[in-house]
Amino acid sequence: MLFGDSKKGALTPTGSIELARLIGVDVVVTGTVSRYETDRFAGVRIPFIFELPETEVEVGLRYRVMWFSRADRMDMESFTGQISVQGQLRKRVRLLPADQRDITVSRTAAELAKVHESALDDVVKNLLSSMAHTFPWIPPDFA
Repeated sequence: MLFGDSKKGALTPTGSIELARLIGVDVVVTGTVSRYETDRFAGVRIPFIFELPETEVEVGLRYRVMWFSRADRMDMESFTGQISVQGQLRKRVRLLPADQRDITVSRTAAELAKVHESALDDVVKNLLSSMAHTFPWIPPDFA
């Protein structure tokens, strides 16, 4: 069976070799999102006085780069790494009334989506930068 006995879970080293041969590439990059958390109320808050609304998005990625180490394409070497980034959205200071927290005044869905997208973009930039420092076949423009 192609890529091992399972169709879910991490790609095994043997599966990586099979995949690389099948699609005709020299390098296989796999990864797992290890953390994806959103804290909508991360900012400073002093009850009944003010708050500094802030949303934080944390994204973590564990990745493995595997490449053929010999010309006969029989053995692969691997490198593993981990990246963690944080996206933030801050709003202006808001004076608080004496009533309960109103979650509708903090952030819109579009603003939250923008923070998530920014954090994911940072993951990709950090991954490429990390790989550019490690591998000579990645253009140094990404470093």
